Amino acid sequence: MKKRYKYVILFFLISLILIGGFSVYHYWYNLNNPNEVPLLATQDWSYPTKLIENLYSREYEIIINDENIEVIWIDRGSNSDNIKLSKFNRSGDLIEEETIFEEATLRNINYYHLDEHNFIFYLSGSGRNMKLNKLTFNEAFELISEETLIDELYNAGGLSIDYNNSDILLSWHHRIDDISSSYQIGAMKYNLDDGVINLNSELIIGEYDSRHPISVLNNNDSYIISNDMDERGYYAGSSLNNNRYLITFNTIDDTTFSVDNSIEIERTQIRDRRDSPKYVIDDEDIYIYWNYFDSGDRARTIYLSNINLVDYSIEELKYVTGFNNSEPGIIRRGDKYYFSYIQETEPEKGIKVIESDDPINQRMDGETLFPVHKYISQPRLSGNQSEALLSWLRIEGGQRTLYYSSDAEGYNPSVSTILGLSREEFDLNLLSIFLYYFLLPFLPMAFNLHFLVLPFLAAFALYYFIKYFKSDLLFNKRYFTFISSLMFIIIGTFIRGDTGFLFFPETPPSGLLIPILISAFISVIIYFNNVEESSGLEFYVGFSMIIALFYWIAQINLVFQTFNYFL
Repeated sequence: MKKRYKYVILFFLISLILIGGFSVYHYWYNLNNPNEVPLLATQDWSYPTKLIENLYSREYEIIINDENIEVIWIDRGSNSDNIKLSKFNRSGDLIEEETIFEEATLRNINYYHLDEHNFIFYLSGSGRNMKLNKLTFNEAFELISEETLIDELYNAGGLSIDYNNSDILLSWHHRIDDISSSYQIGAMKYNLDDGVINLNSELIIGEYDSRHPISVLNNNDSYIISNDMDERGYYAGSSLNNNRYLITFNTIDDTTFSVDNSIEIERTQIRDRRDSPKYVIDDEDIYIYWNYFDSGDRARTIYLSNINLVDYSIEELKYVTGFNNSEPGIIRRGDKYYFSYIQETEPEKGIKVIESDDPINQRMDGETLFPVHKYISQPRLSGNQSEALLSWLRIEGGQRTLYYSSDAEGYNPSVSTILGLSREEFDLNLLSIFLYYFLLPFLPMAFNLHFLVLPFLAAFALYYFIKYFKSDLLFNKRYFTFISSLMFIIIGTFIRGDTGFLFFPETPPSGLLIPILISAFISVIIYFNNVEESSGLEFYVGFSMIIALFYWIAQINLVFQTFNYFL
């Protein structure tokens, strides 16, 4: 075998041994410490499954079955809006899709299932000619009937429903008149057997504006959580920077179907429907969660208040997350509570979830589920007795894409994902991995070229100084150059005060610093012991040993930086 092939093969062999050896440790550590690896998905929930690409609107409803996931969503046809029903298996493969209803314009779909019937409530029309409608389907989603519950609504939106068996409480906001641009809240008590029981289109009229109501039906009691703008909010300025709306908990008198009592809670930031307060009922208390914009820290946080449903006393306000959090959600499944929110900033940007045996009533830090899904919106919790399901929207290629995850399935990451070399939805790219491990180590060397050149120049001067005065000390010129350059690097490291210049883009785990340096040093000795002496070139061979040392240090460090490049 020619010498040059021998050196090349030995170089790649040593590199593969270093990469393989430290990758084994990297894999073992990540597998056993997933919570300490910020870019590895939480394994208690299934990996994100894509359901619908190019979602026309933010509105959808998810139906959970044992083997399938069904999604009711709005799609835009050529001349009308379509309500579609898409059925997927648990892997996200589309089984079937059909249009179950179409109308010129529609919005705010709300789904309910009872006694082998499926019901959809929605708003249709535009301007002064909007309507509140109900669709009734059988189990196979074949349309049985359609009914207009109320018409002549003006710019209506924010439809919200809650239900208790056959009783349904609906609420919405709509514009008051042409003169005023303000909105008021209307509500309706509806029974699936008897039809409309109570209706009040002017249930809540705020001083300036009332929007995005939340319907709450608890046993036989009706409540509306409203967001009301008062004089302070009206003159507060941009809604993106101020808490313009006041959250109000309204009790409804079922006899007169009017507001019996209003409890002011706290101000909130409302950008659109996704910022509406969320709630959960626990025995005789209702816990309400909402976004609050802290003007001092210029960041959103999530606040909580709970109201006793017997005497309507209100507990002191608390914040349950840190800053830069938004879009809270909560559900109760059996004896367990699930609370979700968005962490808006690095390093833990993404969806966070808290599981608790009690309602979230104190500050708690959630666990980031899917760090690769950073830029998301509208996380939504739903569930049944056997599982909790989390869905959310993600912008991909300028289009909304719907994803889901379930706590009933779990997640077993692949070896390449644990090593940070690929995401689950992508195939392993061997060429990229080869280029990463064998070409990228030159990058930190280029960034820190001065740490190679300066020791080399110092070693060069020392070499010729000793050669001139006492040449018998240069018994092995290559190792003299290597050791002297290494000594100058060590001296420079002490002067600098850290070893960060050896690594790029980040330093490896602190406990591995010494093993990495020793492994790279031994590799240099093994490799260059197989390189034959060349008269007159010993000094440059010694400097090549320094370059090889830097290269293998950088190559080993890249084993621990894969998440920065591949995920």
